[in-house]
Amino acid sequence: MKKHYWLPQSSRAILQSSTGLLGLLIVILGGVGDEPRAQKYYISAPKVVQHQEVPVVFASKKYSIDQVRQGDGVVPRISVDNFPVKHSVRLTASQQKDTFLKTMLPMILQVNEKILVDRRRYLDILSHKGQLSAGDRMWLLDLSKRYKVDFRNSQAMLQRLDIVPASLALGQSAAESGWGLSGIAAKKNSPFGHRVMVREKSKEGNIRHRYTLKKFTSLNEAIEAYIHNINTHPAYANLRNLRYMLRSQGLESNGLQLAVGLTKYSELGMTYVKKVQKIIRQNNLTQFDGAILDSENS
Repeated sequence: MKKHYWLPQSSRAILQSSTGLLGLLIVILGGVGDEPRAQKYYISAPKVVQHQEVPVVFASKKYSIDQVRQGDGVVPRISVDNFPVKHSVRLTASQQKDTFLKTMLPMILQVNEKILVDRRRYLDILSHKGQLSAGDRMWLLDLSKRYKVDFRNSQAMLQRLDIVPASLALGQSAAESGWGLSGIAAKKNSPFGHRVMVREKSKEGNIRHRYTLKKFTSLNEAIEAYIHNINTHPAYANLRNLRYMLRSQGLESNGLQLAVGLTKYSELGMTYVKKVQKIIRQNNLTQFDGAILDSENS
């Protein structure tokens, strides 16, 4: 079942914000009118692509990662089902990286886009004078449940209801999955090293607990879980505080800056942070923080 996100038809979703970060700005060109608030926003649903179809789809959309880096190309609204992309011929290291980036970037941008649509709606409600509709109240309660914070605490909510820069998500997924070459990450659609505790019973009948890589039904589900984890888990409060401070000051932030808040993502601590920062820096991943999504699913 496709999900739709509402925006006026006169509006356009672009990934460029005056506050920086990845920067999605939903530009509202039309008036609110008498429409319910929930119907103000619309974002095209992505085209779901089987991993076998990826090379053909990329070619048909003239999707060039180099053009996106240079700011001359747009990122298509696609969602790849499984991870990683299979190839009939062995790719060079450069080709593997480009394919990995082209596969992950559209979904990262679209998850961030949905978050910023929610952020804009929340800010819209905060600025509203008068009684809220029943729909708005229900939406706010759901938002509180999802982000684990009372919606009446606007600062706490806005610290969580925000995007993760594409450069950080790409850098971490590259680090955790070996640029998509990890067999276990491929098998479980889990490029971010997301672990869960499982309960097992030994042959002797003893119960034990161990951590294992979480299995996701799709790549998109894994990306949503990763960004939600960054936005809600107590371990990443420092990252969220830094992001909030920079946004409040109208300053741009990127993965290199926010990576310092990942000391608890891995038992390696600062060694892990430096590893992610090195990947971001060496591969110029901050160039993707201003990447633009195609306005429509064509």
